[in-house]
Amino acid sequence: MSTSDSEPPAKRQRRDMDEDEDDHPLIIHRSNDYWFEDGNVILQVQQTQFRLSKSILSMHSPIFRDMFSLSLPENEPLCEGCPVVVLPGDASEDWEHLLGVIFPKDCFAFGDPHVDQVSAILRLSKKYDLAGFRKHCVERLKAEFPTKLLQFDNVIKSWTNICVNDDDGPKACVQVVNLARELGLYSILPTAFYNLIHYSEGIHGDSLVMMTDKEDRRVSLEAYIKMVRSYTNTPLKWLAPKSGISWDACTSPSRCSSERKEILIELLSQSDKVASILRVWNNQWDTRMCEGCVTKAQEVFETARKDCWEKLPSYFGLEDWETLQKMDFE
Repeated sequence: MSTSDSEPPAKRQRRDMDEDEDDHPLIIHRSNDYWFEDGNVILQVQQTQFRLSKSILSMHSPIFRDMFSLSLPENEPLCEGCPVVVLPGDASEDWEHLLGVIFPKDCFAFGDPHVDQVSAILRLSKKYDLAGFRKHCVERLKAEFPTKLLQFDNVIKSWTNICVNDDDGPKACVQVVNLARELGLYSILPTAFYNLIHYSEGIHGDSLVMMTDKEDRRVSLEAYIKMVRSYTNTPLKWLAPKSGISWDACTSPSRCSSERKEILIELLSQSDKVASILRVWNNQWDTRMCEGCVTKAQEVFETARKDCWEKLPSYFGLEDWETLQKMDFE
């Protein structure tokens, strides 16, 4: 704990660390939303102080409970009668998000959270062992980025468990990749990487520069190229000229063969669609071929799609699904 009667704790620490900084001391301010007059402890995060209740923090976090159980030094100075706990390494914005959950302002107002909120709450709840909040965030992320194809199909069309605007999709995927790397939540990485590629602006936009790890940028680009080039081994293999697929049930060979060529040309002009190896079957293709060819094409498509799902982690240089789940911090 660090306290001071005359100056904020962080200012005193700053001088201790570097005397040259005395001419430009940190300006500490109180949180507008989380400064409670009946609070009995002050948490200082960066340049922001939060006056809170020890009992509330202890209820959620055994780390804070153990911290507050320690006796203060006899001459420990106080600020407005409260000890000041400096939390180095934390971000004040993250604490704003966390306290927004601990002290909600509206009844049942916390619907689908934004990525920033999930990231902040998960980061701090893991660090300070707030088990309930940590579990909730992990469950949301794993539901949005599942390890089973059937579950993936339920969220493939839109963000379901996290609030994200379509335009912010690539940025949100990058944030999730960064968070997964930071905290060791490995099982969500394959679908987070894939969803980034699935967006037309995911690879061609500026989202990749936001990745914390430069290696992840390279992995994303290489996976994208690999998916495009290997379309003959993906669900689109039914369109390959030399696929080896038997079309014996075809009732209109000339028309169906011509349509398959046209569909392939259309898709190859849109590399993003070719790289979307987990996209679902396009029902519009049903009208362009005879019933026999549609049945066979769908069969080949679905079998290849399941195979691609099983090897999805390998596209990004990751372990298999089962191993990734075992590696998760939870």
